[in-house]
Amino acid sequence: MTRLTRLHPLSVALLAALHTAGVGTAAPQDPFPDQLWSTFTPTGQADARPPAKNPGSGPLTPKAAALRRTLGATQAIPPSLVGTASLSGIPNDNCGQAWEIPGDAVTWTAVQSTVGALGEACGAQPSCVAGTLASVWFEYTPDADGVVEFSTFGSNYDTVLAVFDGCGTPILFGCNDPEELACNDNASFNVQSQVFVSVVAGVQYKVLVAGKSGGGNLNFNFIYYPPNDACVNAMPIPGTAFDPPLLNTDNAQIDLCEADEPCEFNDLGVSNSVYYSFVPPCDGSLYVNTNGSTYDTVLSVWDGCGEFVAVGADCIVPGLLACDDDAGMGTASQVTDVPVSGLQTYIIKVADYNPSPGGGALDFNFIFVGANEPTAELTSLDNFDCVSGAVLVDGAAETGQEPFVSWSLDYQPVDGGPWTEIRSDDEAVTGGFLGSWATDGLPEEYYFLRLTVTNGCGQSATDVRVVRVDRQFDRLELESPFANTVIGGLVPIVGTANDLCFESYEVAFRPQGGSFEPIGSPSYTDPVISGKLVPSGWDTSTVPDGPYELRLSGVDSPGNMDAQTISLTVDNLPPVAEIVSPEPCDELLGMVTIQGTAADANLDRWVLQVTGGSQSTWTTIASGTSSVMNGVLANWNVTSLEHCSYCLRLLVYGESVIDGNGQAVTEFLRTVRVGRCGPERTTPPNPGG
Repeated sequence: MTRLTRLHPLSVALLAALHTAGVGTAAPQDPFPDQLWSTFTPTGQADARPPAKNPGSGPLTPKAAALRRTLGATQAIPPSLVGTASLSGIPNDNCGQAWEIPGDAVTWTAVQSTVGALGEACGAQPSCVAGTLASVWFEYTPDADGVVEFSTFGSNYDTVLAVFDGCGTPILFGCNDPEELACNDNASFNVQSQVFVSVVAGVQYKVLVAGKSGGGNLNFNFIYYPPNDACVNAMPIPGTAFDPPLLNTDNAQIDLCEADEPCEFNDLGVSNSVYYSFVPPCDGSLYVNTNGSTYDTVLSVWDGCGEFVAVGADCIVPGLLACDDDAGMGTASQVTDVPVSGLQTYIIKVADYNPSPGGGALDFNFIFVGANEPTAELTSLDNFDCVSGAVLVDGAAETGQEPFVSWSLDYQPVDGGPWTEIRSDDEAVTGGFLGSWATDGLPEEYYFLRLTVTNGCGQSATDVRVVRVDRQFDRLELESPFANTVIGGLVPIVGTANDLCFESYEVAFRPQGGSFEPIGSPSYTDPVISGKLVPSGWDTSTVPDGPYELRLSGVDSPGNMDAQTISLTVDNLPPVAEIVSPEPCDELLGMVTIQGTAADANLDRWVLQVTGGSQSTWTTIASGTSSVMNGVLANWNVTSLEHCSYCLRLLVYGESVIDGNGQAVTEFLRTVRVGRCGPERTTPPNPGG
């Protein structure tokens, strides 16, 4: 059934004059989303309904409490007669001494006598009537945008009201008049005056009250109305999240052709309505609440305003999308997930649950959520990847059917610091190149790499990777064998090949002038710290003796390489140790020449020793560090030795370290006898045998 709408108690003409006046822009919104979500519960259920409505029974937010303290109840303030004395003795007789209306006032009244008030030089003159007398002035600087009413109802003389943007000032040969914003004489078929003016926060307004035939007892009345008191003046909601300063709705009126809410408890009715409008940039959902307000609210969402047809005819009622009485905190209202279409205008109405004038501090909280989030995807990098140099970053930055706004690619050290942009654009990227990240000048550490995509619905999507900037292979060291040593046998190769971004290492050898060949596997993919680099070792017996180079090389995942190369010699031939004279079992007397060979391609030393007789240890006869080839090793004087059997030992040591354990050594033993074995001779045997 079509419901009839309530009409404004003032005349239609007066109401039209009130609401067709322009209004200022909405006050700037508070930071979002922290404050908004502190009073907003998208999935909250209706509170248990109290037995009787108790407006303002819910907890006050600090913002609401501050406004309640500031605005208070309706004020009736007769201003004190203080100020600069004028010629007439009336303190506000001049524009420069205008009485101040508090900027946070909701209702304000001044009562004074204007008898004897005089004009002033360069005083502004109202345009709606000529020849005024007994002028007094008021000034008003609003704390918030709105519509204000000035009137002289209750005065006992014929008045004229005018509002200016300042005072008149004298100039050469004349006056500089201020701009007149409103003027009225004889409002509502009466001799008193009334004007409505749209005001902007922080702007000063001067109000003139003049008598047409002299002064009298003045009742000066002021009323503040919210700027969005009428549906046609609904406050536009900027952006997709809106949490404006509290709005005082004490004097908000019932709008002409105001649509009725079907959700009021007991269908009691509402009053003190204010309006907001929103044009979503795309399809999505609305979430609105009045949590934190100081009075009992009713919240509704419509597809337009009610339309006036003619006096006595029903108004055209807009379509209702959502309505709530008490689903918010306490007696606050809340609607959630209200579907809306992009680029369509929607009206949000907030009223006081009570047909009697009321209102209070309205805490209005709004958020729009688009139907489809944008796509942000980094495809060329995984978490904990390592990068170096110019890093080409691929991915997707798309919004599908929603309007596209922009994307940005940036990075930040994981331990904090500012985000640095790599590249941004206002064109979508579908699985392609996003940007080149220059990492050469960055410290080696971990970084966040972030892609952010924003659509026209105010939604953002991000994709973040943790990557490491790595410009060199960290640790590469051959610990064994040492450089410039001689090796042989099965040689263990020990060292370190390690990196935070490790990829692989290789151990290889080559003869001088040849090509490197790997030892063991072509490459090893597990890092090693002071361990065996080649598990099976290097079998040098498979290569010819001679000089070689041994190389350890490593590469990390970004492609940084390092290598260490040492020179060494492979020598697997054992040293030569041989005694050729004396021969076995020779009988030795006097000075004995010992001949033989003690040689190696990489000789370290040789030692000729003897043991026997009463001695149980080896005694060195001779030693050397140069090879002896079938030559004299020593001249041994055996004269003082007891006659007995002796053992000669020749040890020849090479420089080659065999199997990584000890030096290559060859031992030669020869048994001889000192003295005669038979009858004593007078002539010693031939020293050579």
